[in-house]
Amino acid sequence: MWHMFNVGLPGNMLWLVFGMGLIRIVVIVIAVVLVFKLINKNSNNNYRKNDRAIEILKERYAKGEIDEEEYRRKMDILKD
Repeated sequence: MWHMFNVGLPGNMLWLVFGMGLIRIVVIVIAVVLVFKLINKNSNNNYRKNDRAIEILKERYAKGEIDEEEYRRKMDILKD
């Protein structure tokens, strides 16, 4: 827009415009990184819950609380 009026941006003004653009980029990058970390944290929690559930299922099978058919059926559900 400045070139339309044949007025060049003073050196300090140019750095201000560049700096504001850079700040916007940094804020966007930080937001994207935070979103990915949040998503990754939630998926890791789900894996941990499944691991614990599988351990409990193995213990119940080892103690004889459930039969092989029920063990395999529930294991298939947990692994999906």
